Order: sequence, then structure tokens, then C-alpha cells
Amino acid sequence: NKRALFAQAGKGQVSRGDELLHDPLLDLEAIAEQVGFANAVNLSRAMKAHFGLSPREIRKRGRGGGDGGGE
Repeated sequence: NKRALFAQAGKGQVSRGDELLHDPLLDLEAIAEQVGFANAVNLSRAMKAHFGLSPREIRKRGRGGGDGGGE
């Protein structure tokens, strides 16, 4: 099961990726590399499995509420 695989292997990676999504200067490939995924597709799949949202959807929603606001 893909979901179980990503949940087990990438919880910390996915959480860190979620934090890095708040930096608009980082693209998904850069984030994937920083958190240890082979590529953006794998990170995207893991985030979708973990959060139920794609990285693009997470960015649009501004998850985490960070400091500084933005849009």
C-alpha cells in the first residue's frame, strides 16, 4: 500500500516539506531535495497521502499560518 509506505518512511520529511512550502522562493524540486525525496513527484505523492492535499493546494491554503501573512 503506497499510503502506508509514505506514512512510515516520510512523516518527518513531509512535515519539513510542509514548512518549506511557506517559502515562495523555493520550488517543489528544491524542497524535495532538501527533505530527502528523490524528486518533486515523490514528495507530492507523500504530501497528498499524508495531508490529503497536493503541495500546490497546501500553498494556496497557506497551511500552518506562518508569520508575516502574505496574500
